[in-house]
Amino acid sequence: MADAVAQATMYRPRQGVLDDDSQQVRILLADGVLQDASSTARVTYPSDDIAAVLAWPDGARQLIRTDGCTVRIEPTQWRRGNELVAGIDAWVPSHLVLPRPARPAHALPSAPTLARRLRVFWRNWWEVVLSVGLVGLVALAWIVGRPSINPFMVLLVALAVLLNRALRKHT
Repeated sequence: MADAVAQATMYRPRQGVLDDDSQQVRILLADGVLQDASSTARVTYPSDDIAAVLAWPDGARQLIRTDGCTVRIEPTQWRRGNELVAGIDAWVPSHLVLPRPARPAHALPSAPTLARRLRVFWRNWWEVVLSVGLVGLVALAWIVGRPSINPFMVLLVALAVLLNRALRKHT
């Protein structure tokens, strides 16, 4: 199984799906194995451990392992999502696929809007610009001849970190 995952195709969520695009969420799909991986956990779904796959006509799939662990795939939420669903359908035995009725249009998840993608992009770039700016200020203070750490700079960094955390909680 480790060899299959090593040769797997990687799928990442579309930009703006997650609140924090720096999370390392991905799905790895290989011959007979799907792995749902993040920066904190990996859950593997080998084909011989699949109890059922719920399949909606719009492409959504929910894999259910024999121990009850599940992963839901919404193709609109993943880059190359239709390819991911086709890959799942190719290796799951047909007798395990349970067709589900079509969902109403309002219940279908849509791809992230441009506004949401820009908001996530800006939040991540704002952190980079702030970090580079603070490092630049400290370097400038050092070049000008103040090699000691200025308490104002330390306070500014602490304030930036607190502001960043507050913004993440409210968006």
